[in-house]
Amino acid sequence: MKITFIIPYKEIEEQIEGFLAEAKGEGVVFNTTHIVGTQETLLKEWDSDIIVARGITYLALKNNLKNVSVIEIAVTGYDIIQAINVCKKKYNSKKIAIIASESIIYDVGSLKEIVNIDFEVFKIKNEEDIRCALNTARSHGADTVVGGLTGCSLAKNMGWQCVKIKTGEEAIRRAIKEALNAAHAARLERSKAELLKVILENTQEAIVAVDQEGIITAFNKTAYKTLNIPQNRSVIGNSINEILPDGDLFKVTETYEEESGVLRNINGGMVLTKWVPIRVETRMVGVVYTFQNVDKIQETESKIRKELSRKGLVAKYSFGNIIGTSSVLKKTIQTSYKYSQINSNILIIGETGTGKELFAQSIHNASNRKTQAFVAVNCAAIPENLLESELFGYVEGAFSGAGKGGKIGLFEIAHKGTLFLDEIGEIPLNLQAKLLRVLQEREIRKIGDNNIVPIDVRIIAATNIDLKKKVKSGHFRQDLLYRLDILNLRIPSLRERREDIESIAQYYIKEYCKQYNKVISALTSDVVEVLSSYNWPGNIREMRNICERLVVLTDNKFITREETMEILYCSEQPLEEKVVQDEIVAKVMKHPGEENLEALMNLLSVAKVNKADIANLLGVSRTTLWRKLKEKS
Repeated sequence: MKITFIIPYKEIEEQIEGFLAEAKGEGVVFNTTHIVGTQETLLKEWDSDIIVARGITYLALKNNLKNVSVIEIAVTGYDIIQAINVCKKKYNSKKIAIIASESIIYDVGSLKEIVNIDFEVFKIKNEEDIRCALNTARSHGADTVVGGLTGCSLAKNMGWQCVKIKTGEEAIRRAIKEALNAAHAARLERSKAELLKVILENTQEAIVAVDQEGIITAFNKTAYKTLNIPQNRSVIGNSINEILPDGDLFKVTETYEEESGVLRNINGGMVLTKWVPIRVETRMVGVVYTFQNVDKIQETESKIRKELSRKGLVAKYSFGNIIGTSSVLKKTIQTSYKYSQINSNILIIGETGTGKELFAQSIHNASNRKTQAFVAVNCAAIPENLLESELFGYVEGAFSGAGKGGKIGLFEIAHKGTLFLDEIGEIPLNLQAKLLRVLQEREIRKIGDNNIVPIDVRIIAATNIDLKKKVKSGHFRQDLLYRLDILNLRIPSLRERREDIESIAQYYIKEYCKQYNKVISALTSDVVEVLSSYNWPGNIREMRNICERLVVLTDNKFITREETMEILYCSEQPLEEKVVQDEIVAKVMKHPGEENLEALMNLLSVAKVNKADIANLLGVSRTTLWRKLKEKS
């Protein structure tokens, strides 16, 4: 930052140099010069950020230099009194002409009584004013002159006796201090302007700012490209409606309101427009517009979706993917959609294979979080000792074997999105307490870290077991259940919506025909009858498997009743045993649960049911079943 101090008269040059040497300003460089009058100020090229001057030199610089800050060396009434007294003593003056700039003689009317001499004040702006003032003063009987350096120089040339108005030490120090303050303020303004420039030129959005008349004051590089404006076209200082005539963007009105999400065709391209009025108190002083190219938005969204999909963090399904027209299913979908419009936690209850995650994804995709991550985790599939680090993450060195650089947890990954906790009933008790705290405080702490990380995650939990029974048995925290079970959604089993069986089967048959390059006609009524009469303990998941098996094993263009019966009832088991199993299943399904484990094992042993089927009937994972069997052995 450069400051030039224009010395008013040579006698105080040494004094000013001393004051400047004492002054301290970070990044400030002082230099001095001496100028008489105004002509030189207009011709000189100033390589300075701030100029300090006095009298008509100050006025000339202030009026002609638009990009330089000009500081005035103040002259006080006391300085003028001193000059008048010198004039009286030295020249025995009878009447004095005081000739100086208006800024110097702003209040000398009351001095006559103090100095006890007659004087006349002449306010001047340039050399021509001085000559006119001197001529007028002579005709008015003045015999001496008090003025600035330029005024005295011209007066002497015209034969006048004169005394210079000198500047006091305090005025010089004050001017230097003011110049340093101005330098500091200018440096801050430059920093702000540079910061604003960097922001404007590095944002991906096109940004245009206008004043209260719609004249463009800012136009970043992205705006040229987004709005199809030639780079060499000058836009600053022009009306926005002239530069962007298709937009019809600006109207002079004090009621200009914020608006966003408006699609406009501007210069042949579709852009998403937003504007925000700039108000000082209640007065609008400008508007800031942002423009986004629609094609770029779609391209970016596609990239994000692909990246999330690659990482498995995207919800693939929506309510349109749910097959069926039964009244119970329609009611379930209606309830799910209502839940999707708010951010409260949801507990989804349903037998295995009913499509709990399908509903969870559909809820996410219908919510205002649909553009954010959908993170699904099966709480029963992850070992207990790893589940905490998966959910909350860890820092480097948190425990033996911790990865270098640490790991981000699923809660952080799901920030602003949805975290789907499947088989929530399998979470260990010690981890339930930590999960409860997260749901209460909306913040997490990584393993081995002291820092708290705030999160915004919507929790959708799912279970195929009765959590209230687990609460009674002491295996699930009641307060955690209350936090999860704010919105409750029960998914009907396939047995409860048998009228949907035909359409679901037709859908999967068609899908597997495409996969295996087969042509199979629509299912006949007798095949549909067989499928509809089956109990489907594995629900939709089991039906999907059966349909795939039917497509793979069928050699004809249609599926027969016999093939369907064989695949449904004769898989490594006589039909009679399968019928017995179905009867047992019907009885046991009325009272499922871990407390019936031993009786159920004994009862089903006669029907040669494998452990996977038993786990399905109990509504637990195979891992849990294995653990329970081991505990009883």
